[in-house]
Amino acid sequence: KMTTNNMYKQFLCMLVMSNMFILATSQSMCADVLNVTNTKLDTSPIFIEWTSQGTDDETAFIVTDSGSIFRSKNHGKYWENIIDRFPNGTVPTFGGNTHHEVPEAGIYNIIPGNDGLIYFIGYGRNLWVSDDRADTVFYYPTPMAILNLEIHPYERDWALALFESVECYTEIGNCHYDLYITKNGGQSWDLVLPYVYIYSYEWGARLEDTSIPSETVHAVYYPGNEGDQRLIDLHQMSYSYSYDLFETTENTETNTVGLLVDDDTGIVIIAKLYINNDFRLFISTNGGASFDEPTFPGLDFYPSAFYIIDADHGSVLFGVERLDYDLYAFVTDIYLSDKHGEDFELVLPNVSGNGGLELEKVGSLPGVYVANSYHPNMDGDYELRTFITYNHGGEWYDLNPPENLDCPSIEPCTLNLQIYGNHYSYKSAMGTHTSAIGVILAPGSLGSKVDPGPDELFITRDAGLNWYFIDIGTYHYEFTDHGNLLATFSTVDSDTFKYSMNYGVDMNECKLAEGNVRAFALFSDTLSTERSFFLLAENDQAEYIVKHFDFEDIFNWECEEDDYEIFIPSSPENHYCLMGESMEFERRIYDSECFVPRDYEPTIETTPCACTESDYRCKTCYTREPNLDSIFGTNPECTWNCEPGNNPNIAPEDCSGRYNATESPYRKNVASECVGGVNLEELPRTIKCPVIDDIEGETSGDVVEFQNHIRTLDYIFGAILAFVLMILVVAAIAKRDMIAISTPDETNL
Repeated sequence: KMTTNNMYKQFLCMLVMSNMFILATSQSMCADVLNVTNTKLDTSPIFIEWTSQGTDDETAFIVTDSGSIFRSKNHGKYWENIIDRFPNGTVPTFGGNTHHEVPEAGIYNIIPGNDGLIYFIGYGRNLWVSDDRADTVFYYPTPMAILNLEIHPYERDWALALFESVECYTEIGNCHYDLYITKNGGQSWDLVLPYVYIYSYEWGARLEDTSIPSETVHAVYYPGNEGDQRLIDLHQMSYSYSYDLFETTENTETNTVGLLVDDDTGIVIIAKLYINNDFRLFISTNGGASFDEPTFPGLDFYPSAFYIIDADHGSVLFGVERLDYDLYAFVTDIYLSDKHGEDFELVLPNVSGNGGLELEKVGSLPGVYVANSYHPNMDGDYELRTFITYNHGGEWYDLNPPENLDCPSIEPCTLNLQIYGNHYSYKSAMGTHTSAIGVILAPGSLGSKVDPGPDELFITRDAGLNWYFIDIGTYHYEFTDHGNLLATFSTVDSDTFKYSMNYGVDMNECKLAEGNVRAFALFSDTLSTERSFFLLAENDQAEYIVKHFDFEDIFNWECEEDDYEIFIPSSPENHYCLMGESMEFERRIYDSECFVPRDYEPTIETTPCACTESDYRCKTCYTREPNLDSIFGTNPECTWNCEPGNNPNIAPEDCSGRYNATESPYRKNVASECVGGVNLEELPRTIKCPVIDDIEGETSGDVVEFQNHIRTLDYIFGAILAFVLMILVVAAIAKRDMIAISTPDETNL
C-alpha cells in the first residue's frame, strides 16, 4: 500500500519531461517484499575485507572482537565462522594479546594477493595463507612480526614485508625494521634490506611496463645497519633502488626521509631533510635514476605527510600535509604539476585532514574531485566548505544548492558535504563508483560551511552540477546496480530499511521483523553491480547480526535498448566538455525501473573540444588570487608572485600606456585533450603599464590583460571550430534511436 510520509514530503522542482514528482514512501514488512537472510555473529565486528574484488568469486571476511573470522562467498548473503580452519588452535580475544604473543594471537589484517592468494596477518610472528578463498588455510610463522606487506604487481607468490624486531616493544636491545621477501606465498622469507625507514619501501616493477625487472625495489634505509633505529638521526637515512633485490644498487640519494612511487606511471618522489630542518621534495620521471627539485610555491614548512593523489593524466596532482597552527588542524595543500613534473602550482590550499584526507575522486569520470577546504568567509574567518573540480584540480567551484530544498538565510548558501566516514568499511562518507556514471551520493547541509550536526542526504546524476535532496536524518547508505538501486538505514536505533529504484525520487520503506536494531554499516558488492545489500547491526538482545537484503524478486526486469540514455557530462563553464573532451556515456534512464546486467560496460565516445581559458594554468611564480565567492571564481588572470626584480614581464622605466610581454604567464593543462580555440601561451601580448609605488619605488600590480593583435583571430577561429564540433556532435547523436541528453540547465533525475 502506498502512503505519504509527511515528515519527508517534498515537491521535487525538477523539469523532467514537464512532470512534477512527489517524494513518496511505501511501507511493508521487509520479508514480504524482499528476500531477507540473517546471520548471527559471535561478538562485535572489528573490520571487514573483500578479496577477489569485482569477480564472480568475490569473497568478504568479517573479523570479530573474539578473533573469529566469518566468510561470505556470495556477496554477503550467507556467512560462516571459519576460525576452526586456521591451524594452531583458537585465536584469543584481541584485548588479551600482547603484540608478540606466540604462538596464538589475533588476526589484525587481511591482504588480498594475486589470483586468489590471501594473507591473514596476525599479531606476533603469526601468518596464515590461503589460495582457495580460505577453504584451506596454512600457517607459516614469520622471522619477526609483520608491520606491513606489499603484494607484487604481477608475480602471484611474491610479496615484500617490513618486519619489526621484538626490541621495538621492549626497553632492552636495539629496535630495527627489516625488509624481507617471499617468493612462495609466505612459506619462507629472505632478507632484502635491514634498517628500512618505516613504511618507506615500494615495488618498482609495474604491470604496465614489464621491461622493468620484476625484482626492482625502492627503499629508504640506514646504511649503517646497526644500533637502535628509533634513535638514528634522520639525516643519516638514504634512498636507493635496485633491479635485483639490493644485491646491487643503481642510485643513492642521502638525507632522504620519505618515498612515494606511483603504481601507474612509475613516478618517484622522495623527501629530503637538510640541516636546520630544511625540507625539500624531489621528483624522478625515469624510475629513480635521477631526481629534479620541482618548484612548490609556498612550501616553506616541514610536512607531516605527502601524497600522490593522481598521476594518470600527464601531470601530478600532489598533496602536502602540514599542521596549521591558526586552524589548530592538519590540512593538506593540493598542487598540480606541469607535464614534466618539474613545476607545481598550488591549486587548493587547506584541505581538511582530520581523521583522513577530505578529498574524494568521482570514480566514474576523469579529473573530477570533491574536497573540503578551509576558506576565508566575508569576515576573514576560515570555514570548512565543499568544492569540486572538473579539470584535474585546475579550478574549484562551490556546490550549487539543490533545487528541491530552500536555502537558509545565510550568505553564501552552498551545499557542503561530509566526505570522510565509516571506520568499519574504511570508505569515505561520499558514495561514488566507476560503474555509476555521474552519480554521487553524500550527506551534507545547506549553508556557508560544513555542518557536523544533523544531516540531509543528497544525490547528483550529473557529477555535481545539480543536486537533489533525498531524505533528512543521519544514515548509512549505499547504491548498487551501477548506481540505479539505492538503500539507506538510520545510524540511530531503527526498524526501517529504505530503498529506491529511481535515484531517491520514490523512497520505499519496509520494517524489520525483529524491531529496532543499531546499525554499524551498510554495504553492497565492491563493483556496486549486484542487486543486494547487507547490514551490520546489533539487535535489542545485544546480538550482532548481518542482514542481507536481496532485490532479485522485485527488481527483476532486465533493461532493454529503450531504457538507456546518452549522458554528456559538463563543467560549470564548458557545456558538454570535460577535460577538453565531449564524452558520451550510455546509462539507464532514471525512471526505467529495470536492472542493468552485472557485466554491463557502458559505451563511451569522445570528441575533442575547442580550448577555452579554463584549459590553461599559471606557470611557476604566477598565481590566481582567490575571492570570497569561490576558490578561483571564473578564471582570474595569472599574476607574478615571486621576487619583483625577477619578473620577466617587468615594465620599462619609461612605460606609457602598454608594453610588450616577453613571457606568457600561462601553460596548457596537460590533462586537457582540447584542440584549437583559445591559445593563452601565444605571444606577442601586451600588458598595461602598472602604477608606481611611491614608497618602494617598484612596480606593482602586474596584471596581465589578454590584449594583442591576434586575439580577435583567436576567438574567431575558436568560435568557428566550436560551432563545427557542435554540429558534428549533434549529428552523431541524432543517429541514435532514442536520446536523452542532460545539460546543466536540465534535471538529471
